[in-house]
Amino acid sequence: MDDNFPTTVLEALACSVPVVGFRVGGIPEQVTEDCGIMVNPKDTKALGRALEKLLNDDELRKKFSENCRKRALQNYTIEKFTDNYIEVYNKALRR
Repeated sequence: MDDNFPTTVLEALACSVPVVGFRVGGIPEQVTEDCGIMVNPKDTKALGRALEKLLNDDELRKKFSENCRKRALQNYTIEKFTDNYIEVYNKALRR
């Protein structure tokens, strides 16, 4: 079973930690190519290569870290979630 929107990914982004993970569930929606590396499901060799790449490339890791925090603040704050829920409820009420 895939996690549709894992909070561990959101927590990593908020803490400026680049994400390396499998392209499953809601993770690809959360992690863009400028803040992490996604690999195909169950491809552990690709996962290892992605981790190694990120660990060995200080410039890439720094760039991803900055982008992670920006992405979290632009998309995943409590205010954003609240605004989105209010918008959904307002659309439902208008119908």
